[in-house]
Amino acid sequence: MVEYRPRTLEYHFERADKQFPVLLVTGARQVGKTTFVQHVRDDSRTYLTLDDPTLRSLAKAEPALFLQRFPPPLLIDEFQYAPELLPYIKMAADRIRLKEGGTLSLKTLYRMIWRGSYPAIAIDERVDRDLFYSSYVQTYLQRDVRDLARVGDESAFLRFLRAAAARTGQLLNMADLARDADVAPNTAKNWLSILQGSGVVHLIEPWHSNVTKRLVKSPKLYFLDTGLCAYLTEWSTPETLEAGAMSGAVFETWVVAEIIKSYLHCGKQAPLYYYRDKDQVEIDVLIVVDGTLHPVEIKKTASPSKHDIRHFGRLDHLGPQVGPGGIVCLAEMHVPLTENAHCIPVAAL
Repeated sequence: MVEYRPRTLEYHFERADKQFPVLLVTGARQVGKTTFVQHVRDDSRTYLTLDDPTLRSLAKAEPALFLQRFPPPLLIDEFQYAPELLPYIKMAADRIRLKEGGTLSLKTLYRMIWRGSYPAIAIDERVDRDLFYSSYVQTYLQRDVRDLARVGDESAFLRFLRAAAARTGQLLNMADLARDADVAPNTAKNWLSILQGSGVVHLIEPWHSNVTKRLVKSPKLYFLDTGLCAYLTEWSTPETLEAGAMSGAVFETWVVAEIIKSYLHCGKQAPLYYYRDKDQVEIDVLIVVDGTLHPVEIKKTASPSKHDIRHFGRLDHLGPQVGPGGIVCLAEMHVPLTENAHCIPVAAL
């Protein structure tokens, strides 16, 4: 191991670090830049290197999301690989300088998603999340479902619950669900109807009209509590859930569940559908109000664009009027993308 030799630059760096929100260390190759900043950095500052291809890809493709996943104080080595970060670093520095608040951070959001929204666990942070859901599943199995569904094999029903949770935000294929749970299709259909009636899952049907016959008929499956969904699919922390394969699906599930609950809390049924045709063109949600279609995309991005809502135009030929819509995402500001579509921060929900 090479012994670190103190640099005269350390004194100037420490003074500048107290005055400026962002510092850039430059120099020729192999002069010790990384060694220097690692030595003088504060212990609270997270170290990342863009030599890591996964981090580099995220920084280049989703710079805003990168800085949400890794909030300051932060040390980014090999920064030159992702110059796309520059304007977002400036915006983050401006927010710190102005001490802006009120936004829902990525870390906070996924902790909410991971813990869920049952009152006992959402209100009291002291409640152990795993113990709560373990008890909930056991109670649900032993009391409610045993009587309603005549469950003889509790382990089979638990497999079914987990298989259903793994499909949240996806088109429902009953045959595949039954096969993965190792139960008969009629049993899976019966158990799913009980989950619906118990308020555990919600099925969103495809929207259709007499004008077109190109729509698929399978509903989309959503768990109404993302904490239960994350528990059943065995995500051990909010961080692993946010970075994992189900991250986008569970984000969509949380948004859809919040929309549904906003209607139920007003004593109304949520008029939600989805659009998907045989060309695989899909719109996540259609909110139908008085015959007018309001399209909504849900995407885990902090940098939405017109490309994300490109399929909204498919609705124009279906007949009904198309009203204002938008994309619910991780952006921090409510801004128009087109004349009739807006970026909707998830914090607005």
